[in-house]
Amino acid sequence: EIMTWAQLGHHRKPIVFANVKGFWDPMLALIEHMSEEGFIHTAHRVKPLVVNDPEAIVAAIMVAGSSVDAPTEGVQAVIDKM
Repeated sequence: EIMTWAQLGHHRKPIVFANVKGFWDPMLALIEHMSEEGFIHTAHRVKPLVVNDPEAIVAAIMVAGSSVDAPTEGVQAVIDKM
């Protein structure tokens, strides 16, 4: 759902897969496969951060978040729909 919201432009926050011990490898492979087969248009593809070390997750979010022009508060129109 969060990746879909990003595709639709409802948020610009970083998305992180905490891929500890390769837990998310099958999901990441599925996303890649879907893209290669044309089920995800490359212009709409969300590219999540993949962090293998749990201790590096917060730092990765901070770095990615600082380079994105994302509002610090929720977008009111989205919040109202919830």
